[in-house]
Amino acid sequence: MARWKLTIEYDGRPFNGWQSQKDNSGVQDYLHKAIIDFSKEDVKIHTAGRTDSGVHAKGQVSHFDLIRTTNANELREALNSHLKPNPIAVIDVSEVNNDFHARFSAIKRHYRYGIINRRAPLTFDKGKYWRVG
Repeated sequence: MARWKLTIEYDGRPFNGWQSQKDNSGVQDYLHKAIIDFSKEDVKIHTAGRTDSGVHAKGQVSHFDLIRTTNANELREALNSHLKPNPIAVIDVSEVNNDFHARFSAIKRHYRYGIINRRAPLTFDKGKYWRVG
């Protein structure tokens, strides 16, 4: 059994946060389904932290254990294929030691809050920044 570390980015607007939801609307639900579709294994996904509804991530780290033999490139490409058309991308995949844990092995976290002060409505940045008129 191999432990896989994923670095994920997503546009959080269509999701009810990271965490799995009863209606399967969390980012974790979509990732879980992609893993099952690829591997036919029901895995438990561990993550470094959670985001709220509508919040984006550029470097969310998760891990899971997989019995199926694969490699990092195949896993990344398969998950990204199964995640389409959702705005979720697996940016990096690496096999890690069994003592790695996405939450407890994290050594830092970064958060960025964007505020735009202007009266005009946002166009390109709508949903990415908070507009204060």
